[in-house]
Amino acid sequence: MSIIVTLYFKLMTFNWIKMTKKVMAVTFLIFHTPVLFSGCLEIYLVITAALPKDVQDYYSKLNIDVSEYAVIGTLKLQTVSLINFLIMVGAVFVYPVVSLYLRRRILTHLGHHVNNFSKHNKSQHRSFVTGLTIQSILPFLIYFPTFALYVFCIFTKTEIIAQQYFIYLMPAFTAFLDPFVTLYFVVPYRKRLMRLLGINRNTLVSAASVSTVTGAWN
Repeated sequence: MSIIVTLYFKLMTFNWIKMTKKVMAVTFLIFHTPVLFSGCLEIYLVITAALPKDVQDYYSKLNIDVSEYAVIGTLKLQTVSLINFLIMVGAVFVYPVVSLYLRRRILTHLGHHVNNFSKHNKSQHRSFVTGLTIQSILPFLIYFPTFALYVFCIFTKTEIIAQQYFIYLMPAFTAFLDPFVTLYFVVPYRKRLMRLLGINRNTLVSAASVSTVTGAWN
């Protein structure tokens, strides 16, 4: 969600719209409303579906003769959990679409500011926006397989051990890849990293080279 907010603020900058701190804070909260609502639903589910004594007694009976592993819960898409599930899954599908739309708007405005930015600055902006767009698409590419298996397990009432493990591991891949995307597409970071690695110690990255990297996204 923070990526979408960053792209939105970037678009407002190119629209020459000055946003006060209060407006920015309200905008930030509005964009994060689904996340806050999802958190409230999670708390509600814990209180109503995990803490009641009858629920705990039910799972205690299930685990009386357990030798390999315990049954700690079941997959059910009831009203509240279904809403929460749709929020999480919907975000994975919606974020790439919104980010691509914002990116197109930003690049359109950037192209109109012919005399306000140098070619080098435009290239840096394009590279930065491209990096944010890729970061917003990564969750869809990484989460979709496990979410698809999750839905399959619920409707077919089958058990896939790999899905149960990877549904918690896959989010870590996004967090693992994000810094590398940032290091590459934020030009000052990339220059600094390449100098530290001794790759371009005596050369400078020109605006044309950055444009070539991001040309496929324009």
